[in-house]
Amino acid sequence: MVAVGRRPSADLFVVSVGADQREAAARRLAALGQVTELSGNSGLLLLRVGRKAANPKSAWRRAAELLGKAGRAMPVLLDEAGQPLYPTGEVTVRFKRALSDKELRDFARAHGLSFARRNEFVREQAVFQPAKPEEKYLPDLIKEVAQSEETKQAWANTLAQYTRY
Repeated sequence: MVAVGRRPSADLFVVSVGADQREAAARRLAALGQVTELSGNSGLLLLRVGRKAANPKSAWRRAAELLGKAGRAMPVLLDEAGQPLYPTGEVTVRFKRALSDKELRDFARAHGLSFARRNEFVREQAVFQPAKPEEKYLPDLIKEVAQSEETKQAWANTLAQYTRY
């Protein structure tokens, strides 16, 4: 029942939209701040809000409203050292025991998720995606899933960028 600890950034958000919606989404989100491509060929955009939000959830809500169903916004997560981790939109859950496919689908439905795949090497682990990402704030979703009776641990799948020294 543990959510892997990452705190949401107060001013950085990952934006995922289809290639045909990128320019329109960037124009709409410009009302909140600067939009750039996330480096590394991820196909994701990075939104830096003009002012650090006292409440990152309210900034996320505004970004989600501007995007509508055209895409999704997720807060950049910061690790223990303050380094940014960029959510992919997937949530991994490690259960206390291996669940059947039906149990995984039921779990997903109960938490507003869709079942994506089971980890082929760790049967107790599965990957999900939010069914309505514009309605659920990622840190809240992770916390909710982590507190489920069946859950051992839950975390957002992320990308990271590293610098060589």
